[in-house]
This record gives sequence, structure tokens and C-alpha cells, in this order.
Amino acid sequence: MRKSCIKNLFLKDNHKNFYLISANSTTEINLKETGKAYNIKGLRFADATLLKQYLEVQPGSVTPLALINDTTESVTMILDSHVLEQKHIQIHPLQNDTTIVIKPDDLLTFLKSINRSYGIYNFDTNEIVL
Repeated sequence: MRKSCIKNLFLKDNHKNFYLISANSTTEINLKETGKAYNIKGLRFADATLLKQYLEVQPGSVTPLALINDTTESVTMILDSHVLEQKHIQIHPLQNDTTIVIKPDDLLTFLKSINRSYGIYNFDTNEIVL
């Protein structure tokens, strides 16, 4: 079974917008290039207080499943295109002492179920896919 751990980055920009990047654990993420592709100025890590405020999780427990807690839809989701190529992905269910294995399509179904739009980005070519 081909499965991949994913890493999740909770970020902010110069205009106090928030972003969640979910990518394969081996994907190299260049925040400057990603920001340039999406026309985001000053993309950088957000602090633990903002993480708790918007996603209601602690550092180390960031997960796309935490978007269920973002009832104001303040966090923009950017998904690594390579995550969708995996048969299964490993993610934390809102805390980092447990890992679950799901299909990438199940993650997309979850995002749809909470009416969450997302972008798909290829970090290798620095191109927006969707």
C-alpha cells in the first residue's frame, strides 16, 4: 500500500490572511515562490496563538481536518498536488498522539462536506493546478 505522511503549515501574510498548506512530508516548500504564484505578500509562519484561535489545535497537531473549526472560513487551504497521487495519506485527527490513514479522495470529500474550497499547487514546478 502506497501511503504518505503529510506535513501541514499554518501561515499568514502581510494583510493578516491565513493559509494552511498540506503537502507530502518530502515536498520542499518554498514560501517565497508559493507566495509569488498566489500573489501573497509576506507569506510566513503564524504563531501558536493564531493557530489556536483559527483552527483550535496546538503546534504539532496542525491538520486539514482542523478546518472544521474555522467557522468564519478565514483560512485558505492549499493542497500539494502530489498528495492526490497517493493511495493513502496519514494525518492527525486534531491531535498529534494519533494518526489515521485515509484516501486523498476522502480528504476532498471532507473538504466538500464543510463547504471548503481549496487550491491545488505543484511545489516542484511552482504552478497552480486548481
